[in-house]
Amino acid sequence: TVSYIDGVVTMKRLGGKHNAQLIVEPGKRYTCIYATEYVDLMLGVHGKEVKSRVGENEGELFFSYTLDFNTGFCSQNTLQITFRFE
Repeated sequence: TVSYIDGVVTMKRLGGKHNAQLIVEPGKRYTCIYATEYVDLMLGVHGKEVKSRVGENEGELFFSYTLDFNTGFCSQNTLQITFRFE
């Protein structure tokens, strides 16, 4: 599930082996311990940008963030979600 409240994007994955939650807030870095079968990693998510547009029947949500593992840069990511109300 994805939610957008007051400029903060939260994505939750439920089910499977591990539940996960990603929080993206511009200018803030969130950390957590990401446990795998082999090793536990400190995962950092630094929010860069969040934009949204919601119309009467449709909208878009765009956000970007970086990931780091054990404080070492891992990746820069962007995601755009387009949706329609029916």
